[in-house]
Amino acid sequence: MSSDGYNRWRSRQKLAPKTLNEYLSLASAFLNWLLRNDRITHNPLAKVVKSETKGRERRVRRALTDAEIDRLIQSSGKRALAYFLAAYTGLRRAEIKQLTWSDVHLDVPKPFIEVRASTTKNKNSAVLPLVPALAEMLRAHRTK
Repeated sequence: MSSDGYNRWRSRQKLAPKTLNEYLSLASAFLNWLLRNDRITHNPLAKVVKSETKGRERRVRRALTDAEIDRLIQSSGKRALAYFLAAYTGLRRAEIKQLTWSDVHLDVPKPFIEVRASTTKNKNSAVLPLVPALAEMLRAHRTK
């Protein structure tokens, strides 16, 4: 394996630049492991430059519109509350799963969720205000 060989292989691919960069990262990580374990003397991909991705995106990412969020929540059945929480708080799936009712403060003038640092990816606590419709849905769910 060599950097020239990798660059030749990459130039023949029809994959998106982001995908090719992921392949490079994975191959380089494996080669670094081999290097740390004295299985090779150097990483031949260490100096390979990543592919340029700006302007070459195949899928333009965007936020959902309010109407799309409403349709998602209306059509998601028992997952509606989780999608509603994710959309209006920015919490990740694992963070939502670790919420307890003691984190949810609904009986105050401005309802909020207090996210514990131990449950977040960045290990910082956060206070997230709730939109009135989400607070109502949480109240209804809590009584169940």
